[in-house]
Amino acid sequence: MTIGEKILELRRKAGLTQRDLALKIGVTPSAVGNYEQGVSFPREEVLFRLFEALGCTPNELFGFKEETVTIAARKGGGSIVLKKRGNKSIFDAPDYR
Repeated sequence: MTIGEKILELRRKAGLTQRDLALKIGVTPSAVGNYEQGVSFPREEVLFRLFEALGCTPNELFGFKEETVTIAARKGGGSIVLKKRGNKSIFDAPDYR
């Protein structure tokens, strides 16, 4: 499952429209549609708002279940924990151009 598909699944599970989610995370409804369709990827600050709006963890959104990697968060001085799936690097983002 792609990240876009997971965003769509979690948004529907939360009972939100694309417009509702867009208002919660500070983007346009078309941006949410682009995330869900894999046309674009949310910026870091938008990801943090997505976790909160969708009531999910980074691990749940990205589908990581195995080896844990901690990344220092830029805002708030905290950290988030992501998990690595197999040999796939969590730092490899799709190339959207």
